[in-house]
Amino acid sequence: MKLEEFIPGVKYHGIETDKDAVFNGSVDLNGKTTITGAVVENTEVVAATNVITAAESGKTFFLNALAGFESTLPAAAAGLHFRFIVKTAPTSNGYTITGSPVDKIFGTVACSGAEDTVNGVTADAADNVILVHNQAKIGDLVEFYSDGTNWYVTGNVNTYAAITANG
Repeated sequence: MKLEEFIPGVKYHGIETDKDAVFNGSVDLNGKTTITGAVVENTEVVAATNVITAAESGKTFFLNALAGFESTLPAAAAGLHFRFIVKTAPTSNGYTITGSPVDKIFGTVACSGAEDTVNGVTADAADNVILVHNQAKIGDLVEFYSDGTNWYVTGNVNTYAAITANG
């Protein structure tokens, strides 16, 4: 059933609203789609241990603690993705991003610092990725994507020593 079958005004004039619209389910946009105004991404500044849920997929986490902390990814599920950006460079512990023991992490994080001769750090069936204390810099970032079986990491850090993959 289409909405215009129930509301005649929609059939002839379409829908326009100045109010927020919330959809609890999938939305299929066919034809011309115009978005005006700001599109704001879902973000969170995190300063302590963070257990991430699948419902937070698409979120950018700004890591904000001198002492670092651990963020735990949810179980791998197709389409889940998360971004982590260093907001505060850690000085006593790193920022550890952990998958479950059965969901391994694969991928390469590029290193762009001028002093580095190494092009990146590779995760090959790793259990976690660590943005290392006293090495990670403000703006370093990693992104995680899942295919439903594993996690895939990509990103960019300023120096080779800023990131490790363990497990």
